[in-house]
Parts: sequence; C-alpha cells; structure tokens
Amino acid sequence: MPFALTTIDAGINAMAALITHITLLDESGAELAVTRQAVGWDASSSGVALLADAESFAVPAAVTAAFWAGFSALTAGTERCRFPLQGNSLTDAQRRPMLGVVNDSASTDTIKSDTHGLANTNRVVIYAENAQALPTGITAGVVYWVINANTDDFQISTTSGGSAVAITTDGELFFMRCIPESFGDAGTLSLADQAIALAGTIL
Repeated sequence: MPFALTTIDAGINAMAALITHITLLDESGAELAVTRQAVGWDASSSGVALLADAESFAVPAAVTAAFWAGFSALTAGTERCRFPLQGNSLTDAQRRPMLGVVNDSASTDTIKSDTHGLANTNRVVIYAENAQALPTGITAGVVYWVINANTDDFQISTTSGGSAVAITTDGELFFMRCIPESFGDAGTLSLADQAIALAGTIL
C-alpha cells in the first residue's frame, strides 16, 4: 500500500539507526580486509537519508571492490544492506535504479527497459522487484556484464562480451549499474558525504 511521506521518513530513520558501520565487498559478496567505518545519516527528508560524513577505506593490493555494505557493528554484526559501487561520474539517468521486464525469454534472453542508458561492457546487479521471483536463469546479487545493448533492451553475460545468460521464464526485475574498482597496489577508496542514499522510493 502507499505510505504517507512522513511514514516513509520515519521508516528510513529507523533503518538508518541500524546501520552504524559500512565496509566494502568484492564481486562475490565477500568482505574485503578493510576496517569498517562508523557512519551517521542525515535525517530522512522526502524519503531519502544521506550519508552524513565523508568516509575513506585503506584497501589492500590485488582486490576489487564492487559493493559497499552496511552493518550493525564494528566487527561481526548483521549485514543490513548492500549497494553496488556506482562512482561519481555517472549521469542521473545512469545512477538511478531501473526496472526491467523479461518477455518471450525462452527465445530472446532479453531484458526490456525503456531508455535504460546502459552500454556494452557496463556492469549491472539484478534483484527481485517487489518481492517477486526473478526470471529463471538470473541470480540476485551477481555482477553481470551488459551485452547486445539497444536503446530499450539489453542482454547480460557472466563474462565481458560472452554469451547471453539463458533466461527461461518471464518476469520483472530491478537492476542497478555497478562500477567495480580494482586495486593492483594498495590504495584508498573514498566516499564523499551524501554519496550514499537510503531511499524509501525503492523499498
């Protein structure tokens, strides 16, 4: 059911209070050997709570960061959320979460989404939309490569330029752009304040 904006803000604030630390995950979802950073959140306004302060992670060599994840403690604790790294150079159209639909999947293996803004070799992560089952053949949370992209549809592959993932049932889905960052040498990955948003509009 639709919620009043004040209710959404209250819910976002309650969830933000559970996310006390953030860390980095690799493409498989494993936590990198970095120190979790304590975080605070601005009060939710219009259904969005933003990261209150800039954060910085000392990242070891020979790893790739693909997700940031929110936890309830400095060590151990409960993972509360995760989102793909999206970088700061994306346009608003590329940043926003997108919805897609799979029709006639047995013959086309194609995801349809009007003016999705993706290009071949982009990376995406796919999740179920509104708690519906994902189309068979797609795994939630996997970082896929975009192939055969057109204005209103695209296919996904487990490798760059590889074969399309075989999708055998129809359905709806939710996808986000992901830009993994690889570190040949040890380095630093920084997040500006307000770089992360907890948004009630995608709950």
